[in-house]
Amino acid sequence: MVEIEGVPYWTDAIGQIPFALNEYRNVFERSKNSEIAAGETIDIGKKFGDESLMNIIFPSPDYSNGYDNAMIVRAVNWAKKRYRLTPTRMPNGQYEMRVGKTSYSPKNMRAYTIKKKK
Repeated sequence: MVEIEGVPYWTDAIGQIPFALNEYRNVFERSKNSEIAAGETIDIGKKFGDESLMNIIFPSPDYSNGYDNAMIVRAVNWAKKRYRLTPTRMPNGQYEMRVGKTSYSPKNMRAYTIKKKK
């Protein structure tokens, strides 16, 4: 268990967040479509959810690991608001649509709002 801002989480589930953000950005960059990026990220998270490399040969999606999958979905939903396509000038002078950041704060990924008792 780890605590983030006083909220306990399973450590393994927290590890799904960087995976989901990297995968989402990679697919978004390739597909130029945030819905495709979201779907593919969630699917690959389920495919390798049990952390077994044997899933490369014998795919067995993990639909039962609700907490890890929930963290992936949560990270993807945040990423859809954090990243957008922006025109970027390339070294050859041409412009290409690339993934850029918005001002959507990482603080918006919180699961809970903890209210202090008065």
